[in-house]
Amino acid sequence: MKRIYYEPDEIWGLVLTSPNATTLVAENGFGVQVFVLSYPDETTMLVVTDSMAPIEQDIIDPTQAKELAEDLYDTYLDDFDGFDVPEKENHGKKISEREEELNLALEDFICAVTEDVFFYDDDSERTEKIKDRILEVLYKEFDINPYRPMMLVDEIGKELYEEYPYELLYE
Repeated sequence: MKRIYYEPDEIWGLVLTSPNATTLVAENGFGVQVFVLSYPDETTMLVVTDSMAPIEQDIIDPTQAKELAEDLYDTYLDDFDGFDVPEKENHGKKISEREEELNLALEDFICAVTEDVFFYDDDSERTEKIKDRILEVLYKEFDINPYRPMMLVDEIGKELYEEYPYELLYE
């Protein structure tokens, strides 16, 4: 469903021939559009839009314009809805970074509660159980929805990325 109106190697020519203009250069049919924006002050950029905040990248020369267009087309114009493609690539990173933050917070919490200077649990399964239980209690008993990105599987077997999953976990 990808529709490319200007190939990546045509972007710089468009910049030169259409100053002070907004031109649709590509779209995917799912709401993602790529525009070239040219301003009177000679600022020019490629912009990717959908229902989320736009992604804006300055265009500075023919080579960079072509490479940037190729990258944006490949990343955002697949037959997926909106920004799911690049977000999906970052899910694992977001999940692991957040789990590390939660582990450090748990260590600090246990040190404060036990008045130990240092806490290290070499039993990662136990640490996970403690963390899971604390976050569950926060959600169920105190109506606090923890930020804990994770991949869930829905009833038809499709993976879903959720940043606040407890509402779905404990419906």
